Amino acid sequence: MDESDRRMADLEINTARWFRVLYLGAGASLVCGGIVAFVTTQDAGIRWMTLLMLGGCGLACVWFALTSRRRLTLEPEGIRGRPFGLVPWRDVKDVFVCRNNLNRVFAVNVHTPSTYYERLPRWRRSLWKLSQHAGFGDISFDITGLDIGSEELVKVVRERAHRPSPEPSNPALNPDGPAPPSPVRR
Repeated sequence: MDESDRRMADLEINTARWFRVLYLGAGASLVCGGIVAFVTTQDAGIRWMTLLMLGGCGLACVWFALTSRRRLTLEPEGIRGRPFGLVPWRDVKDVFVCRNNLNRVFAVNVHTPSTYYERLPRWRRSLWKLSQHAGFGDISFDITGLDIGSEELVKVVRERAHRPSPEPSNPALNPDGPAPPSPVRR
């Protein structure tokens, strides 16, 4: 396998180990809290309600920590992630990273956003429009807790899309705006 084949091989990006441990700890704490509340509470309705609520939330956290689904895959054909499926490299215009409080969002601007809008279920389409208006690009993936740094992810995607751009188009990351174009010499 030569260097270009190795560079274009699938790159599966999963949840970081520390993030899984965090969810596992939170889930175990919630389950234990539900059991303690069940044992110590006198009222039967409250006992079952706290057990179901805390135990259910705890089991959901444990399930999230133990699943090994990939979150994002960079394939030779494009970027694959939920819920948009495959986004071909030729359709990628620009990529950047935004922050929403503690969450990091990997935003992708594409040439034909309507293609990806149609892939979404009806109930998610309004959320997609809100995400676009909030400045998270045409397509966005939550990358909080991934085992790759956001700068490295942007660099790899720009290399694979064959559109290296030294400056992000997001004004939050580049408040001075894009650099003026260099003069054309004839």
